[in-house]
Amino acid sequence: MADWSMIPSALVGTLTGLLGLADQVRMGAVCRRWRLAVADGFCCRPPAPSLWLMLPSRGPPIGKDQFEFASFSEGMRRYTIRMGMEELSDMVCIGSSQGWLMMADELQQLQALNPITRTKLLFFTSGDTSSLDDPFFRLVSGRSSYRKAIVVPPRGGRSSDSVVVAVLRRRNQKMSELSFAVAGDDEWTEIEAPMTRFEDIAAHDGKLYALGDTGRVLVCDFGGEPRSSPAPATAKIDVAPDLRPYCREYLGVMSGDLILLRWRFYRACPIRRRRCVPEFEVLRLRTGRRPEWVGLKDLAGHAILLGTDGFIALPAGEFRELSADCIYSIAELAGDDAGDGGLTVVNLANGAVGFEPLSLASSSAFWFQPTLGSHQK
Repeated sequence: MADWSMIPSALVGTLTGLLGLADQVRMGAVCRRWRLAVADGFCCRPPAPSLWLMLPSRGPPIGKDQFEFASFSEGMRRYTIRMGMEELSDMVCIGSSQGWLMMADELQQLQALNPITRTKLLFFTSGDTSSLDDPFFRLVSGRSSYRKAIVVPPRGGRSSDSVVVAVLRRRNQKMSELSFAVAGDDEWTEIEAPMTRFEDIAAHDGKLYALGDTGRVLVCDFGGEPRSSPAPATAKIDVAPDLRPYCREYLGVMSGDLILLRWRFYRACPIRRRRCVPEFEVLRLRTGRRPEWVGLKDLAGHAILLGTDGFIALPAGEFRELSADCIYSIAELAGDDAGDGGLTVVNLANGAVGFEPLSLASSSAFWFQPTLGSHQK
């Protein structure tokens, strides 16, 4: 039998460019020579972007050291990734950001994990943990005191030795809702803000944005090379409050603009009886002398993917499985379909509604963009 490892590296690199990310990872596992060739091929011609769903399970990782994904880009093809990291058995995934899975435990420790490369970054806190003795807190917190954790990408998209993670804590705790840490810090740095209640956080081009409960936005600028000291410069954008009722608000970025996705309420689904679909409103922050949230009638060729931990906005032209101006929401059905997971597709431009069953045990799944090159040095 021929020795596969002797195939010329240039040929392996050429073949790599024809494969998706999952198959590139498999090629790199054959031998050291192929792994180096795949790495070189990735730098020259990265694989087409993929969209995955991290599927929920009864425990954090399935079998304590595995994660299960469904590739939306490949007709919901399932992937099971065995991590071989026993420490994950005590952690839960609270979301994804910039190609990282954000893992947390009840002791307020946080870990950013790339399941493709198995790279991990540890973030620790020496903050107060007395609330962990309260059984009610442990029940409602889902074994984590964090509502959301995201990576703040470096300014200009360049690589950086400093990886910043910002966290939004659950309310009614002794520590501030909003904090950040640079990889290697041994504690969180609280962000002093003129606002006390936050709904969501987002990050873009070296800046962290925090949405207040009245529509105001706090901006934290980490600069070109983020560090814990001195603290990042902060500014507040005062926006006239919108007092209309809504279920929930999400903050994100689309083409460099700050976007507010407002989940207004449920309405009857025109496709099937006894099913409800969410009513969405998308607004863009218009800055100037009088900043205000302005409603959008379309998404300018983008698509929004809403998961349990928030949303991402992507150019629909880069993903053949996405349709422009549509909001893809992992929704839990009502009525006779209660308990089944599905993907609700709402066209913001014309109001059309579609539904794709996902055969999930629940709706608590995260959108995840796998990558071999997360923001890291």
